[in-house]
Amino acid sequence: MRVGFLGTTNGMTTKQYNAVSKYIMSLKPNSGFDFHHGQCIGADKQFHDIIYNNTMATIIIHPPYEKKDVFEVKVNRRIIFLPPKSYLIRNMEIVLASEFLISAPSGMKDIMKSDVWTALKFAKSKMIDFIAILPNGVESKVNKKKRSINDISL
Repeated sequence: MRVGFLGTTNGMTTKQYNAVSKYIMSLKPNSGFDFHHGQCIGADKQFHDIIYNNTMATIIIHPPYEKKDVFEVKVNRRIIFLPPKSYLIRNMEIVLASEFLISAPSGMKDIMKSDVWTALKFAKSKMIDFIAILPNGVESKVNKKKRSINDISL
């Protein structure tokens, strides 16, 4: 399974982090899983550490051109680096590479000019299932088959 992640450079709240960790472990990830993220400090780093320390899954990194907010990744056979892209293109590629998307936005609802919310709208338009784990730890899901949204508006 290919699972993408989108979050902010501010990082996840404690409740988000705990909910994301619990959600990932509920998937029972194994070596057949690929997890995609954008290699930025904050939420991407937290997500990376959850996957790297608790699973044997492959981690696919979609780095940005801009290096100021990037965290260092130790290279090994579980890590695959893709070519750097702009933030917008990179986020769209994470969405398109995913069968399912996990997000940890910084706000409780859609914020204009938010990279995470923009990517979630793109995922919805491409009918890709996703879960948004809000700062209070509450999960909001979008189901591509029903095209319904619970708890959040996009």
